Amino acid sequence: MTINLEDITLRPHTSADIPVVIERHEVLNWEEFKYPPDEFGKVVSDGLNQLVQIDGSQLWIAEYEPPNTDGNEVSSKLWAGSIGVVPMGEKTCQIRFLLVGSEFRSCGQGQRLLDTALDYCRAEGYKVAALGTTGDCVAAHKLYARNGFERLKVTQGTPWSKESTLEWWEKKL
Repeated sequence: MTINLEDITLRPHTSADIPVVIERHEVLNWEEFKYPPDEFGKVVSDGLNQLVQIDGSQLWIAEYEPPNTDGNEVSSKLWAGSIGVVPMGEKTCQIRFLLVGSEFRSCGQGQRLLDTALDYCRAEGYKVAALGTTGDCVAAHKLYARNGFERLKVTQGTPWSKESTLEWWEKKL
């Protein structure tokens, strides 16, 4: 399936999106990195619960609507990705929940989601954008570095694995 970025729309989340974002994180991170869904899903769920309770937080959902070629008027939108921003203080925000569905990678969707979050951070007057990731997310590291983020800290162990590492990245806006 060839994906055109123009066929993917971004919209603010609704409460119905929260379980979907959790499920997509659990499934994709199990498939790619073997992160245990229960433990990893709890971390994602706790973070999303925090996001929806903090004023100024945002979560965007990317949806793909394939071109209608069969004349059927029923919409068949597919989840294509997500990204969020959570304030961490007056000058710093955290980018969270960046995930692109595997079939929507390599079309610029990750860059588009990151651009959306960074544009929001700048518009809100933040001076620093920060994010946490793991050492396993090599493709994401390339995206972050390309966009001016620097890895500042690496710690061994995560809530779901002693073998994984947590990384903290920041970018001055």
